[in-house]
Amino acid sequence: MSIYEYDHANKLAVIHKAMISSIIKRALLGIALRRPSPNRIPRSGDEGAAVNCYTTRVSTGAGKELIVCSANGNSLECLEYDGDRYSIHATHDFESLIENKFEFTHYHGLYTTTYFGWWDFAVGTVFRAPYIKAWIYSTHSKISQTIYNRKKLITKQRIDILKTVLEAELNGREEISSLDIMTLMYDIRWYLHPSRDDQHHRIELYLDALAETEHLNKSQIHYKITGHGIAAIESYEEEERKHFESISTQRKMLWLTIVIAALTIVQAGLIKLPPILELGK
Repeated sequence: MSIYEYDHANKLAVIHKAMISSIIKRALLGIALRRPSPNRIPRSGDEGAAVNCYTTRVSTGAGKELIVCSANGNSLECLEYDGDRYSIHATHDFESLIENKFEFTHYHGLYTTTYFGWWDFAVGTVFRAPYIKAWIYSTHSKISQTIYNRKKLITKQRIDILKTVLEAELNGREEISSLDIMTLMYDIRWYLHPSRDDQHHRIELYLDALAETEHLNKSQIHYKITGHGIAAIESYEEEERKHFESISTQRKMLWLTIVIAALTIVQAGLIKLPPILELGK
């Protein structure tokens, strides 16, 4: 093969490679543009769970930030960033943008996956790893919530509520609401529990009662522990300590009584113990 033929073959290979790359990138861009994201994307509730859309961003070498909205043949309809928001309508040639930095953000259900570049987007689209992880997490969350919903939300004693408020303040929170207290005592999943409203109402009644007895200070919807509240906790813990010490002492006395009774029976000859060693042999 002559040098001319070799160079010609290399040029053809480069052209074919560029054509294949362009075809693949057009196909990937088509996937994203089939479901363009709206101006407002719900990220919670039933509306958020039904979301399935993409946002395609492009960072050009000239320092422009674009969002690709649609494609019409070789033309891409975009919105350019004006320093505050994406508001400037612009049309760009696909080939002029293809080598710039593309970023694809997929909003699927309540989850968000961002792909940085064409290769990342292709791998995620083909092998589905982000979506498998989201499905596993979603399934685990649903099962955990179902199990949690079967449990009864047991109403805490007033002293437990005071302890929760005190612990929150010790961790840096200046004040706390009834919703915060519910979350700290029952986990964030209480929001989806079928008896959440009844239990929240009970906790609010306890909080208001503690505010009336000056164990808590109430400011609109927030609560803060008082000196009376701290003293009540200390008094309760002291009573608990004495109670446990009393139980421990009673158990020790019981075992001591059993041992003394056993020794008395043995000494009285009512029970003959088998000899362990026969002395004299």
